[in-house]
Amino acid sequence: MPKISSDQPAAAPAMGRRIAAIALLTLVVAATGAMVLQVFQALSSLPILWLSDGIALVVMLVHGIWLWPGVLIGTLIALLASGFPLPEAFGFSGISVFSVLLSHALLCRYWRIDTTLASMRDFLALLWTAAIGGLAAALPGTFIQYLDGSLQNGLFSLHFIRWWQSASLGFLLMPLVLLVWRKMPKLAGLSPEKILTCILCLCLALFFGQVILGGWHIEPVASLTTISAHASDYWLFLFMIWAAIGCGRRVAMLIMVIFAAQGFAGVFNGQGLFANDLAHTGLMNYWFFVMLQGCIGFALATLLLENEQKRDDLSRSRQFSDDLLESLPGNFYLIDAQGRLKRWNTTL
Repeated sequence: MPKISSDQPAAAPAMGRRIAAIALLTLVVAATGAMVLQVFQALSSLPILWLSDGIALVVMLVHGIWLWPGVLIGTLIALLASGFPLPEAFGFSGISVFSVLLSHALLCRYWRIDTTLASMRDFLALLWTAAIGGLAAALPGTFIQYLDGSLQNGLFSLHFIRWWQSASLGFLLMPLVLLVWRKMPKLAGLSPEKILTCILCLCLALFFGQVILGGWHIEPVASLTTISAHASDYWLFLFMIWAAIGCGRRVAMLIMVIFAAQGFAGVFNGQGLFANDLAHTGLMNYWFFVMLQGCIGFALATLLLENEQKRDDLSRSRQFSDDLLESLPGNFYLIDAQGRLKRWNTTL
């Protein structure tokens, strides 16, 4: 049976507030879209991560589908500001709206996820939706480029793969980060040991990430991490696993963002693990690294969260059963097939 979300979007507000909200989303989409395009134009590369559609999907999941004009107008502004001709920019903006609306429909109407993403079912639904939403953006977008003659022979598959990668990564990572951090953690409910563990994990992840991904050369850490150039990125997965097990989903996603930013800064500056990835693979290794970091960290933390919730439910059920037995006015006892006494109340 499909799961009904316990965190449904709020009803659409009054017209004035709706216009203001659409204008704000337009500004965010336009700013992030223009920033991504300018950065990758400086690298002379096709974008490997498209943030604005993922951000728009999160906003529409939380506040409602009526915000879709912000995606259209914001993407159009970003493309025009980056030098795209008006017909092409308008076509690509329509594709962005279509992929976001399709992803929204899959998550809300077909999968019917809980926007807290507190179960593996919701995470897998988001993973499938990101793949389908990326396909819905890449296929028509690449055909538009092919039909207007901007793609040379043999480049169709490359542009299609890169477009799918950028759209699917944005559709996956932005909801993982923004929906998990939508509600701030209550520090009062955390033990000092867990707070110290989270701080230590973040600090060490930041330091080792800067050494491995950012290219810092600090002895003896640099020598330790460069014993094998191909295996140095595995060190970073240790911190992701540590964060998922010891700190939870919020810290795991924060570390993923830190690693993604450090890795991309290394690409831009020509330093660190992905210094030559742009020339050698077109940032394919970087894309797989960020995707695996996010999926492994979130899936592991969510599995542990589900197990903890099941243990809590079982404990509450057992406590309710014990309280019910103790409230009985007479004697109560339960024996098994061998006649051994299994449960009883205190009046016995």
